[in-house]
Amino acid sequence: MARKKESAYETEKYPFPSRLRKLMEVTKTTQRELALAIGVRPQTVSLYVQGQSFPDVNGLAKIANFFYVSADYLIGNSEMPNADMVMQDIHKITGLSAGAICKLQNIFDKNRETAFSDIISLLIEDSNAEYYLAIIAELISYSFDNSGGKIIQVDVDGTDMTISKEKMLKTIFQVNLIDGLPQICEAYKREFAISPAQRKKETEGEE
Repeated sequence: MARKKESAYETEKYPFPSRLRKLMEVTKTTQRELALAIGVRPQTVSLYVQGQSFPDVNGLAKIANFFYVSADYLIGNSEMPNADMVMQDIHKITGLSAGAICKLQNIFDKNRETAFSDIISLLIEDSNAEYYLAIIAELISYSFDNSGGKIIQVDVDGTDMTISKEKMLKTIFQVNLIDGLPQICEAYKREFAISPAQRKKETEGEE
């Protein structure tokens, strides 16, 4: 399809490029990987994500099949990624966003031989899960500016800056979970996985 005359700044906001970028981000799919899967050049995918070009009917179907979503979702005619009633029910029951459902499905599909789904289930089933979510919700509610829906922060140079709710959540998770997880794992291994003899040897070496 011919390139759009509008600038990429304008066309990238259209439903198709916006949702395509979201799906690629959630599933960690590169432009090269998608191009190979649907039989086009990486440059063509680049135009897709900018909204400067759109696939034909066959191309749209290939992209929809690759991401396990409906064509209606890709072009903005549906808020749910999949027309399957099961997917619709997941959204209605849990309130999870389309991106979250796609992410969970992608994790399961890519890691069927691992315990990822069991780990996610344990995290959700944990008795403290609701408590942790309540803390995050309270933090967001307390921090948000009532008029603009933005979080007010003071930058290092003393100037005010605003960040979105999504960025704040990512920052919370990255600082408190992702960055701290390796240390937690190491502490666990030292406490439970190292044999008593090895622990004694290391302790004596530190003295």
